[in-house]
Amino acid sequence: MVARPALEQTLSSESLFLIDGLVQSLRKSGAGIGGQDNSNSYAYIEAERVRFDLAVEVLLLEASRTRGKRNSFSPVNELPVEPLAQILIRALREISESKPLPLSSVVASHVCRRWRQISFSTPLLWTRFYPQLPAELALRAEGLPRDFLILSGSPWDCKAYESTMLDMRSLQVIFPTAQNEVDLSSYMSFPAPNLTSLQLSGPIYHHGTDYHYTDIQLPSSPFQGQHGSLEEVIIRCVLELKSSIFVGLRRLDIRGVPDCSGELYEDQLLSILTACPKLEELAIRDYGLAGAA
Repeated sequence: MVARPALEQTLSSESLFLIDGLVQSLRKSGAGIGGQDNSNSYAYIEAERVRFDLAVEVLLLEASRTRGKRNSFSPVNELPVEPLAQILIRALREISESKPLPLSSVVASHVCRRWRQISFSTPLLWTRFYPQLPAELALRAEGLPRDFLILSGSPWDCKAYESTMLDMRSLQVIFPTAQNEVDLSSYMSFPAPNLTSLQLSGPIYHHGTDYHYTDIQLPSSPFQGQHGSLEEVIIRCVLELKSSIFVGLRRLDIRGVPDCSGELYEDQLLSILTACPKLEELAIRDYGLAGAA
């Protein structure tokens, strides 16, 4: 074979053995034809060549499949649970913006059987809690700190949720309709040592201002003074910054809270900074900064 030295450098011993066998088969067949005319001998060899070409196509197809398996993404059902759980947790943040509880948690578990199994085995997907949540959904958090949601005006028995609120990580109180002097004492009557985020949201007033007009009264010493982990407060309502809850605050976000002109005055800004001596980040949205009052 003219190309034999080159083949020996590139092919495995198994491949060389197969090639040698094919070549010997052709030579023996040609010798066996003997006295037959050259046209019959050529036809036989040509037919063998066609069969060899088909074998090459099969080999190339198998090589292509092997490369595809190596380069492609693993099927979802072969991925480990951990990355899929993280995907679900991230997706839940977006789902929760458009789906009220408990749908924000349930939606993620209804994609397919595989995702359902993963969602049930991922307690972080079920930490969002509100008083009317079915018991079987609440149990899926497996004791992790909860993200508590309260809709003002819905049935509420603070004693019934004492054990849950003692371990809550965040508290969001939403007021569906405009109200005057809403008292939050019943929602903040328990210690909250793990609370890191508090959000108070009133309804948007749509007559050209988009301001939040609900007036909320905070207890002077909420959570029995035990809220040392609180770092973030988001205010979407009218609220006086006189509560001890602001003393250790590090991030404050004020959005669309009205005054007579839609502007925040310098003395009001100073009162905010005075109430929050440890403040590191202040976001004031939908306001213009006016001169001193």
